[in-house]
Amino acid sequence: HLDVNDLHSNERIFEWHPVEDGLEETNLTKISPSSYIKAIKLCIECGQSSLADKILAHSSRMELPKTILSDIHSLVLTGYAKNGDSEKAAHIFDQMKMTGLKMSDSTYAAYIHSLVAGGNHKEAMDVLNSMLDGSNEDGVKPGISTFTACMVSAIKCGAFDDVMSLNEKMKGVGVKPNVTIFQGIIIANARLGNKDGLMNAMETVIDAKTPVDENSFLLCAKQLVPEILKEPQMDVRAIRLALRKQVENNPNVAKEAMELNKTLTDCLREDQRKPSKMNNEVMIQQLRGELWRRALQDTIRLSKVL
Repeated sequence: HLDVNDLHSNERIFEWHPVEDGLEETNLTKISPSSYIKAIKLCIECGQSSLADKILAHSSRMELPKTILSDIHSLVLTGYAKNGDSEKAAHIFDQMKMTGLKMSDSTYAAYIHSLVAGGNHKEAMDVLNSMLDGSNEDGVKPGISTFTACMVSAIKCGAFDDVMSLNEKMKGVGVKPNVTIFQGIIIANARLGNKDGLMNAMETVIDAKTPVDENSFLLCAKQLVPEILKEPQMDVRAIRLALRKQVENNPNVAKEAMELNKTLTDCLREDQRKPSKMNNEVMIQQLRGELWRRALQDTIRLSKVL
């Protein structure tokens, strides 16, 4: 019945008194499977990975279904990954493999995130490749979570060739890019000076109706229309001012510049909207993603006219 808000008034939530081996079974040993999961989630949310590990050890001695044990191990692995403890994350990962617990794309993604925190990019890519060629021997294929973890790793260490390789591998297995993947591909093409690849990446995102955020839009816009966005630190409001000047000074692009300016106005207005009964946070985020994608599309049109 407790949640993270209770921590401010009751630190005793994090006391754990497992039944020692050899004692008769008590009520404590009859904790429901869902309670183990809730307790570990709370520990991870509050950075209590060591306590989560103790609860994991206790749950492993109980007669719990393997599916529940897999979930519990994956949660603890995620906790260590968040804390950047790659050694302990690797221990949990190997333990799952040795005991035959079911792995998932999310499990692999958490393990890769822990490798990223430890600066082990090559090992992260090796894990992904083992999933692609089947040498991981558990049948788990990479999904969007695993590819995203590897993309973060590649961008973090500046391995832009790996970014492009990840993009091709995603296409090969039919995984659609998300915002993080999109940003990685854009950054890599920009750093490698590949303007055709940059344009293809953006058009792919538009065709796939991938949500776009403000940072992604700004990154693309500065590559597409450097004639207008001359200052590297320009925000959306500064871009709108530059577009209005462009309308005054260059009639040939007035139509496209005005359309982009209108879309950016809608984007800024939507960013200020707060959740309500009619529009929850998920719906608002979805609409924002669509508006920023439309702004990107307008920017591509403007760049072609320029």
